[in-house]
Amino acid sequence: MTALALESVSKTFPSGTVAVDALDLSVSDGEVMVLLGPSGCGKSTILRMVAGLEDPTDGVIRFDGEIANRWSPRERRVAMAFQDFALYPHMSVRGNLGFPSSWPGRLPRP
Repeated sequence: MTALALESVSKTFPSGTVAVDALDLSVSDGEVMVLLGPSGCGKSTILRMVAGLEDPTDGVIRFDGEIANRWSPRERRVAMAFQDFALYPHMSVRGNLGFPSSWPGRLPRP
């Protein structure tokens, strides 16, 4: 089954910059997928749309066949490690990456 599908997903910013243009992508259960490309080609924008942190201008994002365009980031259950974020110097790498999962009210693991 397709766990994640992007169907003709596009993102155009208010400035007119087209970050993603009609992307079709599918990732099956258990499949590992990598986005590669030069700086500014839309990789982070794609990930932000999948995570629900950015709305697509056009197209459909599906999780397990269900349209997720209007789902909140919490409902999507997608984790992101940002390139530029505040590190807690007293924590290890594992501690920094795992810190959000220790928050009260977090979603249970599937």
